[in-house]
Amino acid sequence: MYTLFPKMLAALHSGAPVALATVVKQRGSLPMASDAKLLVLSDGALEGTIGGGCLEADVYAIAKTLLRDGGASVDEFHLNEVEAGTGGHVCGGTVVVLTRVFEPDADTIAFLECAIARQDGAAEVRFVSRVSAAAPAHAMVVDGRVDIGLGLTPELDPALVGEGLVGESGDSWFIEPVVEQPLLIVFGAGHCGVAIGAAAVAAGYRVWMLEDRPAFLEAERMPWAARLRLVDFAALPRLPLNSNTALAIVTRGHEHDLVVLRQVLDASVGYVGMIGSRRKRVLFRGILRDEGRDAEAFDRVRSPMGLDIGAETPAEIAVSVVAELVAVRRQVAASESLSLSSSPAAVQG
Repeated sequence: MYTLFPKMLAALHSGAPVALATVVKQRGSLPMASDAKLLVLSDGALEGTIGGGCLEADVYAIAKTLLRDGGASVDEFHLNEVEAGTGGHVCGGTVVVLTRVFEPDADTIAFLECAIARQDGAAEVRFVSRVSAAAPAHAMVVDGRVDIGLGLTPELDPALVGEGLVGESGDSWFIEPVVEQPLLIVFGAGHCGVAIGAAAVAAGYRVWMLEDRPAFLEAERMPWAARLRLVDFAALPRLPLNSNTALAIVTRGHEHDLVVLRQVLDASVGYVGMIGSRRKRVLFRGILRDEGRDAEAFDRVRSPMGLDIGAETPAEIAVSVVAELVAVRRQVAASESLSLSSSPAAVQG
C-alpha cells in the first residue's frame, strides 16, 4: 500500500485525480493477491495490478469512468471457465473490487501526507476503506486507534479489529494491514551491486546503496535508489537493521566484505547475503571463529548468495540473488530444480 501512496500524492499535487481499485473479497483460484491494487492515473497510466487479463481491463474501464464522473464503485466479477479461456486466465472464481477516486483537494492531500508519515515507528498500521459506492471514506488505524481519517471518525469500531471485509453488506469496511516496503541495503555499488539493486527495486524493495568510492555513487547510475550513502566500510553509520531489512555484501574486495560482515553479523535482519565462493565462506568462518564470534550467526549468512541458476554475469547474479530474497521473505523453499546457494557467484563488485 505504501508503495502507491507517494505516486498518488504526486498526482494529486499536480492537480489530477487518481482512481484506486482494490480487491476486497475473493473466492476460488484467482491470479492476484488478496489485497491486490491497481492505481489508474488521469492520463491512463497504470501502477500495480489486480491480475491482468479481462478482469483488469474491466476494472480499468470502470476507473476511467470514475475519473471523469467522480465517486466510487463496488463490482463483483465472476471468472468462469468461458472467461478463463477467452480472457487469458487459467483459473476461476469470484472477486469483489472496490474502485474509488481520490480528488486533488486539500483534505485528501493532507490525509495521504499523514499516512506516509505514519509508516515509521508504529507497531501496527491498518488502512480502512468504507465499501460503499455512495459514501467512500478512508482512515488509518495506528496501534489500535483511528489516527487520521478522510470521512471516517474515531467511532469506527469495526475498523479497530479484524482484517479483510468486516461489517454488514450495507455498511462494511475493508481493513488491510499496511506492511512497510522491505528494505535492501547493498554494500558496494560496483557492477554486481548495481545490478542487484535494480532487480530488487523491480521486485518491490526500497534499496539503499552504500559505497566508499564517491565516483561510484553518481545518481545517474542508480536513479531507482531510495538512498545513496558515502560511507567508511570500517565504521558503518547507524542503519535500520530489523526483520524488514535485507543486506547484500558486494564490496570491491574480500577484505572489505569481511569488515562489513563483522559489523552486521549479529543484526536481527531478515536476510544477510555475501558474494563469493564456498572457499571464501570457509575462510571467513574460520577467521570469525578465531575472533570468538558466534558460529550460529555466521551460519545464517547466505554465501555464496543467490539461487543456483549457474549465474555468471552481474545481471544473472542479480536475478539469482533477488530470487533468493523473495524465497526467504515469502518463507518458501526453492523448487526441486533449484537449491539455495549451492554454487558460487564469484564475480566481485
